[in-house]
Amino acid sequence: MMENYKQNYIHKSYLFLAILFSLLSCQKEVVSKVTFERKLSGIKPETEFRLDSLRNDKWQKCYIIPPYQQYNSTLNRIKLRKHDLNKIKENAISDGINTFVFINNDGSISIETVSRSIIDIQDTLLDSIFLFYPTTIMKMDSKRKIIDIK
Repeated sequence: MMENYKQNYIHKSYLFLAILFSLLSCQKEVVSKVTFERKLSGIKPETEFRLDSLRNDKWQKCYIIPPYQQYNSTLNRIKLRKHDLNKIKENAISDGINTFVFINNDGSISIETVSRSIIDIQDTLLDSIFLFYPTTIMKMDSKRKIIDIK
């Protein structure tokens, strides 16, 4: 009887470890909504970000336009005045940058290009894209929605 008990006890502990291991191995990195929003709000407008696609070996320097720069701070849904946005674009274009990445409050992005020559970047975003900065990496899914910020 005691021997039977030991066998069941050992068997259950191995089963527990197997279940625990499988749960840990299946666990995916999830960024909480609050942390994600905090990280999104911390994105600064930069010209040093580079756009990269898994299907495209070219890097494209681009200008990031974060949510708080697209909307007026007093009324959240009023778009930035066109004049201000055009001035931002003109300054970036004069620095040789012709790709603009608009980051929305929900993490989705839209890409706008000035010249037709690099419009093909939008067509190559089949898997996922990454925006790199020396201290920040934003990973996006195929629907151009940010899924992680490191």
